Amino acid sequence: MGTKSAMLQMGNLLASVPMCPLETNIMRDLPRARYGSGSLWLRGRIWFARWRDSGVRHTQSTGFSDRELAQKFLNKKLGESAEAPSRASKDPRDLRYENIREAYLEGLRERKSRTLRRGKHGNLSRVDEHFAGWRLSDITVTALKEFRKKYKATGVEDATVNRALAALRRMFNLAVENEWLEARDCPGHYPMVQEPNEAVSAVYFETKWYAPMLKELQEPLRSMFCSAYSFGERPIELEKICWRDIDLKKRTVNIPAAISKTGRSRMVPLADDFALKAGKPDDLVFPLSAKERSNAWKKACVKLGYGKWLCSECGCECPKQVCPTHGTRRLTGLRYSGVLFRHLRHTAITNLSDSGLDSNIIKRASGHTTDSTFNRYHIGRASDVENIRSAARAKKTR
Repeated sequence: MGTKSAMLQMGNLLASVPMCPLETNIMRDLPRARYGSGSLWLRGRIWFARWRDSGVRHTQSTGFSDRELAQKFLNKKLGESAEAPSRASKDPRDLRYENIREAYLEGLRERKSRTLRRGKHGNLSRVDEHFAGWRLSDITVTALKEFRKKYKATGVEDATVNRALAALRRMFNLAVENEWLEARDCPGHYPMVQEPNEAVSAVYFETKWYAPMLKELQEPLRSMFCSAYSFGERPIELEKICWRDIDLKKRTVNIPAAISKTGRSRMVPLADDFALKAGKPDDLVFPLSAKERSNAWKKACVKLGYGKWLCSECGCECPKQVCPTHGTRRLTGLRYSGVLFRHLRHTAITNLSDSGLDSNIIKRASGHTTDSTFNRYHIGRASDVENIRSAARAKKTR
């Protein structure tokens, strides 16, 4: 007896008797349906059908207790799905990468997304270079794998390629939302790899460096530094804090939801070494651009020996911005190596954790919402290192 005839006979048999544990076991033993052919299952005495139409899953009672009639019902639905006209308002063969790219950027501009820096999207440069002028119908899973392979061969990190692919995936999703495309017109898979949850380049700002740096920096960067070192606020949040957010009497800082990365307001203490005088309520507390802050910070670190300048051409160290090979260099011709201002966030979280403070309290102050992101900024507790050292020494003395 053929498999199909056996299945039909089994379906009629099951439909004619009440449900029981034995019937459930028999249903599990039926051959798995071919992908795209939908599925049937019994609920009580009635067969139910499930199928997909343009990526949307549908579930419906067939109204039949006969397996063969239920299969005809499902086949009819599958046929209607295949013959249904596309709801897409544009022909995918006429759309190119630039069309969905512009729609993606427009959405970011409307939301005033932090992803845009100076009106540009940092993760799109490689996507633009590779897919410029491509038809969307040509951007397949194979093409995406070639994209990853190409940039991995040039030494680009997995995280960087993942961000580029995530941006491209969002473009296609927006095209579906705008009814330019249907789900079946988009790549079925984006070859993104798992990233290590580690801050691999973070540099711990040593406690002995604090006092010399405090003397070297000028206001308002000086007070900005002591705040970030003490409580680990994000640099982008510190740049947007206004005087109305600071209570000098209670020595507290309120970080409003409007400037918080997570969209949640929180309150943190004001650093003991904060020395700025109050300004107008709507004035910025730290009126520095990101570039001004970065340059002043790097110059101070190099002067104090916490960082160094490297020639961008030959990689040689450049004391006083002088390259042994290329002579005096401007900042644009130098590459900085050392502790960065954003590493103060890693340092603050590590110091607070090392003091024995509960991690949930630290997360409320730092603005972390998950243990995963918190652990990424937590470089490690010094007390844990010493406990490991002591255990190792104790083993040697036995």
